[in-house]
Amino acid sequence: MTVTDDEHLGLIRYVGKSVEAGYLDAGKSAQALLGVDEVLRYFVGAQDSSFAKADFEVPVRVRQGSVEIVVPDTAVLLASVLGPPAAVYLSTAAKKMAERDFDGVGLRDLFSTSLQALQWAIRIAKHVGTLTRRVFDSGVQWRHANREIGIPNAAGELLFVPVEYLDLYERMPANLLVKITSVVEVERTLEVVVRRDGRDESVAVSVTDKPIFCPDADDVLFPELEHGAPFEHEGMVTRGNENANSLGFQYKGHILTCYPEEGNIARFKPALFLKSRLVGTVSRADKFGAPVELRPKVVFTSVEPVEDESVAAARQQPLFFDSVE
Repeated sequence: MTVTDDEHLGLIRYVGKSVEAGYLDAGKSAQALLGVDEVLRYFVGAQDSSFAKADFEVPVRVRQGSVEIVVPDTAVLLASVLGPPAAVYLSTAAKKMAERDFDGVGLRDLFSTSLQALQWAIRIAKHVGTLTRRVFDSGVQWRHANREIGIPNAAGELLFVPVEYLDLYERMPANLLVKITSVVEVERTLEVVVRRDGRDESVAVSVTDKPIFCPDADDVLFPELEHGAPFEHEGMVTRGNENANSLGFQYKGHILTCYPEEGNIARFKPALFLKSRLVGTVSRADKFGAPVELRPKVVFTSVEPVEDESVAAARQQPLFFDSVE
């Protein structure tokens, strides 16, 4: 089945024998819907924080042969985001984005990019066989003026990923895809479809792939980093993202997302690509404040370089940061 209606940006759908009649268990449907909401809200907010808490709704369409969760195009999407409870600022920003003159990025772009970010997250995880590997610095290749990075898997095969999508993947919570992939079974496959240039691009998660996306509840990354514990370690500052107001910090082969306790990260630019000492507090809080995240974050108070800039220059690091001037 293809997306033929131009008013849709794409679909997140379940296909297979168990949904041939267009039905999905109510409990599983609720879980899938909540998962889609969390995925879209995360990727939209990662691109533009002013939309992180927007009260948008994702319509559901059921057809024979599949259960589809539809992401509509601009007109329907705008009406959804701009419901009566919307704040004045959000309304103004959304209108401008719908007109595609809000910093050159339209509302349609935010949601289309979010669907593509989900597709790339699935591709990367399937390629390397895990969602926990976030550092790719061995055997990589760059192309197209460092706009794409080739990530090797265990067999040495390369998957070339646009750096902006690798950055979103790197910062993505480890359990973000659990709800939408846990519904996958032997006769039920997840497909993420994006409508681009009049054609469908689809990425699937089958029951064979499911263990990659649904780790055991005990599969906590760095369990020694407990919520609320002090954090003081030396490592590489790998990126800065002013939109998300975060830094990437290399720790035991992974990149931890770190947020300043106060202020903007711009003042920490001197630490980019340098080995630095980062001091702060571990956080495993989810969006509701509950300390349940499998992947820890750090709320930091200071970042101090412990090596000279000439060392970083000698490494010839490719640029890998967003909006840090």
